[in-house]
Amino acid sequence: MTKSTRHPLRPLVGMPERLPACNGPGAARLVPLARLQTVGMVSALLSVTFACGVIIAVAHVLNRGFVAPVYDVLANLVAFGCAVAASVLLDHTTPALLSAFAVLCWLVLARRTFRSRAQRTAVTEPADRSADHMSS
Repeated sequence: MTKSTRHPLRPLVGMPERLPACNGPGAARLVPLARLQTVGMVSALLSVTFACGVIIAVAHVLNRGFVAPVYDVLANLVAFGCAVAASVLLDHTTPALLSAFAVLCWLVLARRTFRSRAQRTAVTEPADRSADHMSS
């Protein structure tokens, strides 16, 4: 009775009992399986990454006292905008949707940031003008 040696990757779905040579006829069957597993893993990793970004953005939106610095708003809008584009190009729907939601959150934060800056400018501007007027 011969002992069957199992390949360590055998538990993967669709993996044959014996691995064919890299240039053999069975090698072509393994490429789609490996690609499918890679695509699934990439999609899962992107989803987790962008879900964390969404959680952070939503937390900032819910914290009404939080005013993000302009550089933070711009950097996050660019980053999540690129994430949406890359996910769409890779045909990863869930990461694209998560990234798009993060973009919406950062647009809300951008509005809050620019309104806060405008209010600060409006409050300090009259004081500066009156000080200039008194000194002349």
